[in-house]
Amino acid sequence: MKTKAVFMDWPVAQEEPERVLNDLSRWTGLNTLILFTCFAVRWTGARAGVPLILPSLKGFEGLGAENTMDGYELMNSFAERAKSYGFKIVCHLCPNLGFSPDLADQGCTTVKDARPDSESDDGMIWCCPNNPRTIQYGTAFARGAVESWTVADKLAINHVEYAFRPRSSLSELFVCFCAHCREKAEDQGIDFDRMKSEVAFFHDGLLSGRGGDAGTNQGSQSNEVLNFLIQRPRVAEWLKFRMSSMSDFIRTVVAASRESAAKFNPDLKIGLEFFLPSASELVGTDYKKLYELFDWAAPKFPDYVPGGIVPEVAEELSTAGGFGSVDDLRAAGRELLDLGEGPAEYDALDPPSDALRYSNTFDRTIIDRQMRHLDPLKGKIDMNPWIWLHNRDLDSLAQKVEAVRDNGFDGYFLWLWQRDFTTENIRQLGGII
Repeated sequence: MKTKAVFMDWPVAQEEPERVLNDLSRWTGLNTLILFTCFAVRWTGARAGVPLILPSLKGFEGLGAENTMDGYELMNSFAERAKSYGFKIVCHLCPNLGFSPDLADQGCTTVKDARPDSESDDGMIWCCPNNPRTIQYGTAFARGAVESWTVADKLAINHVEYAFRPRSSLSELFVCFCAHCREKAEDQGIDFDRMKSEVAFFHDGLLSGRGGDAGTNQGSQSNEVLNFLIQRPRVAEWLKFRMSSMSDFIRTVVAASRESAAKFNPDLKIGLEFFLPSASELVGTDYKKLYELFDWAAPKFPDYVPGGIVPEVAEELSTAGGFGSVDDLRAAGRELLDLGEGPAEYDALDPPSDALRYSNTFDRTIIDRQMRHLDPLKGKIDMNPWIWLHNRDLDSLAQKVEAVRDNGFDGYFLWLWQRDFTTENIRQLGGII
């Protein structure tokens, strides 16, 4: 059976469980619900911390974690109701992300020896995979989720990566350089200080517009970046070190999940969700090797990369260093990430909405182009890609579903927003999903 899954908006599920389950069952072909069972859902602005939706904090000792028994009982009850409607359940686990200020000292350290602002609007903290407290947090999370959420058919291990979107500074992408990373790097014979120095030079060069330092003043900005990496091998060494560190963390979390599943949920299928395939390794997720640990995988085709991240970085680079025009830098970003040419004119959203700055930057050819990056996984593991519905653009969603089907995927994971779960809006989705 093909998996056709939707991320379940928790406030809707909490307030109208029978109505939304009935509507999804009646009007759509969806057969699986994804529950963010390890964080309370409305985290925006939750600077005081967000409790874990687990009945026990076993293993979290010394981490300042909190849990919510009410949230656990409510969500577990909804999952049981969903099963009675014939839906399968995916439990979402993010083992190196947190929303509690108590995790701030685990946050990744930038090349500028700073930590990203944990007081930002989303309050999200990307924890260093080499930090022992992060490892404790991730393994306790994995064991607790598997033991508690025996209603789940699948466990999705998500966001095992470094930050992919700067919130206030480009330096937030140039991580991690904490003491734990230094110790691990030096144990591996890596000259940590020299590696850090070259990464800092790369970062500063981008912001100052030193195109010539990349080795050539000819060709596109993307070629200049690639030439720089060739001439500065310790930047590539840093990317490799990051990826190996995250891989070690992922293996540890998966081992804890498997150990717990053997005791409490032997039929549980564990999967890896990972960033845009062409960029996943840049943010530290080595899906080409790690897939062997998993039963399934979910590559992401997110609109927020071409519609948010690429233009935001282009605007910062153009403003800060004059590295090129915004148009040229957008084109370079799309070229580097294999997103195609993009629109001639960017249609701005005012105000920005659903993590997007622009509304016309994604089309089905992006999915087609990304397929070459998934070649190592084809025929080896079941894949269900992530796609998004933005701005109630049903034509765009239909094209994405068609592209997923045409490229031979076994179903998909779908992200909807709270407004999409009304009866009328679900009915409109029926002919598409």
